[in-house]
Amino acid sequence: MTNAPTIIRNNRYYFQDGSDIFQVENQLFKVHRFFLQRYSSVFRDILSQTQPHSTGTTGVKGTSDANPIRIPQVTTYEFETLMDSFYFTTLYDEASLLVTTPAGCFALLRVTHRFKIISDKMQELAIDALNRCQPPVDDVELLAVAAKCNVQIAYLIPALERLATRSSSLTGEEMERLPKDMLPKICKAREEIYKQRICQAQSVEVPSSPQKIVHEVFGVPCISFPSFKFVFSPTWAVKQ
Repeated sequence: MTNAPTIIRNNRYYFQDGSDIFQVENQLFKVHRFFLQRYSSVFRDILSQTQPHSTGTTGVKGTSDANPIRIPQVTTYEFETLMDSFYFTTLYDEASLLVTTPAGCFALLRVTHRFKIISDKMQELAIDALNRCQPPVDDVELLAVAAKCNVQIAYLIPALERLATRSSSLTGEEMERLPKDMLPKICKAREEIYKQRICQAQSVEVPSSPQKIVHEVFGVPCISFPSFKFVFSPTWAVKQ
């Protein structure tokens, strides 16, 4: 018979002045409900079922270590990552401050999707950090996780461009892992870019850049800004 894991307090997120106690896996988190209620419809529903705090609430879920609010389908690491984003940054910080590792980025994407966090900015920062990771993150894994987490397609354009323009073909294993709705479009973009390269090799002018092709195939507007040429002409240099 397997012994049940010992329940312990999380060493980072168990605040004495916290308002609610949550159990994630075998760890207890005592945190403030402000962020959870403000940004998550899931947590709003969970917390609405608990009674207002008073001196006689020992039997109410979330008010004691013996009676925590249990959070299934989430790992301790994912919950810690979400708390990091609330307590140590704002939702508009640079990505390098919000998440620093690929594991942290993927965890943030999963947990924000799980709890329906309403800030798109968190998705954008996590994807931006993944795009800048060194060594580079596997683009197929990035797209697979992002699709499961309903990440906006506009944030995925850099990864889609890399897959569409790389010289090596997609492997069978990669095709299995890629989201089914993305795969035909990636193949179409690769085909269009391949045709473009043939034209360029024959010194034939091509109307679109690889970037524009990817944007068009995935239905994302390609915003380009006009270039301006500034000419400095001081008044003293103008011939009268």
